[in-house]
Amino acid sequence: MPRIPVYDTPQVQLQGLPNVTRNIGPVGQGMQALARGLGDMADAMTKAREEADQIRAEEAFNKLRESQNILTYGDGKDEVGATNVKAGNVFNRKQPFGQEYMTRFDTAAQEIEGGLANDNQKRMFQRAAGRAKLEFGGQLARHEAQEGNVYRESVYKGVVESETEHVAKNFMDPDSVAQSIERVKANTRSYAMRQGMAADQQDMAVKDAVSNMHMLVIQRKLDGDPTKGVSADPAAAKKYYEDQVKAGVIVESSKAAKTMRDKIQADERQMRAATAVDDVWKNSGPSDDNAAVNLDAMSAKLRSEFKNDPDGLKVAMADLKERASAHDYSARQRDSQITGGIFQRVIAGEPLSTIRKSPEFKRLDGVKQIQMIEKIEAYQKRGQDGEGAQLDKFASYWAVASNPQKLAGMPDAEIFAMAPKVGSALVKQLLSNKQQLIKGEDKVRSATIDNDQFKFWASEGGLDVSPKKDSDAEKTLGSLKYRVETLIDDQQRTLGRDLTRKEKDDIMKRLVVEVPVAYKQSVFGVTRSGVENKRLFEVQNPEAITIRGADREAVVKALQTVGIKNPTEAQIREGYVRLKAK
Repeated sequence: MPRIPVYDTPQVQLQGLPNVTRNIGPVGQGMQALARGLGDMADAMTKAREEADQIRAEEAFNKLRESQNILTYGDGKDEVGATNVKAGNVFNRKQPFGQEYMTRFDTAAQEIEGGLANDNQKRMFQRAAGRAKLEFGGQLARHEAQEGNVYRESVYKGVVESETEHVAKNFMDPDSVAQSIERVKANTRSYAMRQGMAADQQDMAVKDAVSNMHMLVIQRKLDGDPTKGVSADPAAAKKYYEDQVKAGVIVESSKAAKTMRDKIQADERQMRAATAVDDVWKNSGPSDDNAAVNLDAMSAKLRSEFKNDPDGLKVAMADLKERASAHDYSARQRDSQITGGIFQRVIAGEPLSTIRKSPEFKRLDGVKQIQMIEKIEAYQKRGQDGEGAQLDKFASYWAVASNPQKLAGMPDAEIFAMAPKVGSALVKQLLSNKQQLIKGEDKVRSATIDNDQFKFWASEGGLDVSPKKDSDAEKTLGSLKYRVETLIDDQQRTLGRDLTRKEKDDIMKRLVVEVPVAYKQSVFGVTRSGVENKRLFEVQNPEAITIRGADREAVVKALQTVGIKNPTEAQIREGYVRLKAK
């Protein structure tokens, strides 16, 4: 049996493991990359959170901006807005204006901030909100300062206006005037200081304000106050002025002082002149309402009294002439009242025998009754048929019809009194125009033709629109005025409405068109005929209008183009006028 060997010593030498010969480098680099990737991911997550916080903070600030804008400018509904609070309303509040709106701003900011998710969002929002708060505070401060100036100025003006009114009503009470002046003085000083004026400028402002108050007292003494039985007193005004000059309150060399001196002198002169005219009128004036005014004798007395005062004489003579004119006008009005009442009966067709029994006729003395009978007989003899040929009457008609203000103020009797001059047709036209004036200016423009409109087209037609009184040009204008108003009235009745301005223009343009008119004249037994140009309104017989040659052909051709193949003479005449009026 074989023997099993026995080993007394180890057979495998104990040695260290050999170095690894396999390459493990790629595994180490991957770990490093992983570490870096994890770090980058953490940074990205942090940045994303930061960006999310920034966006949330911006969204919150948008809300704050919206609140700020509403607090500043209002929302058009319930919120007025700080900048819309004006003048005294800025200061008449339960708490200071700026504090009130800043508190409301803070409240809005806190509410918005409370809705943010974390401290980072809140910090970013707070930084933006702080800047907005500074901006809002600046806006409030500027607005308050601006409105403070406005309010201060309005209050100061209110002081001056109220005290001015007080002085105007109490100018005869020295103590009351003094109190008003002291209040104006104190407020002017305060206002000037707040405006940043220098000391000398403040003094000048106060002096001007006080001087103006004294000037008002002087003016009121010149004017008087009839409601309180206080007569104008130029002498008292002059003394008050001189006293204030001596006291140094009014600077005599100033422009305002010179103006006031001139007023005082003018009023003194006026009062002296009025007194002198009163005396002359009393001693040498007309004996009764119907007596004539002896102007020469009274003028001579005034020249003697004012021989050393030419300016005073001018005032006195003007006063005298005004009184004489008023006297004559009153006499004419009384005569017109009587004449108008009589001719109103004449136009109505009453016989002379009835008119002679009327109250108006009996008011005339014997001589005037005879003259009135002659006027009536002449008027009736002329007859209505002959009125159209009387061009002279249009001058009197034009003098009234061209002056709406004068016509509106004329009594009906005065218009009726014009009948002997203008005839019944024009009297009725004037009465109609007056009634339209009474209804109102707009109605007048629709029922007649505007005076400026009339003059424009009359001038375009070559007429003199500023004629001398009683001239042929004045008569012509009167005739044209009557014709155009008659046509306007006829067309308005036909159409049942008021004519437009353009339609009235068309009427005027047609009436001033020149048309060829055939005529015949007999001079010393020799008859002459021919064609002359006349304006349409001057043509008494339209059939005398003669259109020949190229003009006729053009009119006929124009009529045919609108469907009138065989126009009549009347249509040709109408077409000719319309073509020339374009």
